Amino acid sequence: MKRHLLHTLGNNIRAERFRMGYTQEELAEKSGFHRTYIGDVEKGVKNITVNNCLIIAKALSLPLSDLIRKAEISLLTPGSGDPKNEVQSEG
Repeated sequence: MKRHLLHTLGNNIRAERFRMGYTQEELAEKSGFHRTYIGDVEKGVKNITVNNCLIIAKALSLPLSDLIRKAEISLLTPGSGDPKNEVQSEG
């Protein structure tokens, strides 16, 4: 689940970066991180800290809660790609 969460969060950061029209290099400059770090976060290979996530969210002009909420919704939505994370209905 941890890897899937990181991958989902990274995808959300990438989508928001695209929405803002930023390249990885531009987001790196705005956040103070190296471009390769941004790429690794977007690919879900870096275990990003909450503090670094906050910095990236600010660089994207978003509240941190938006990035976290979008990742959480993706993980809890049936068909999100990882059957272990799907909520099973009782019945």
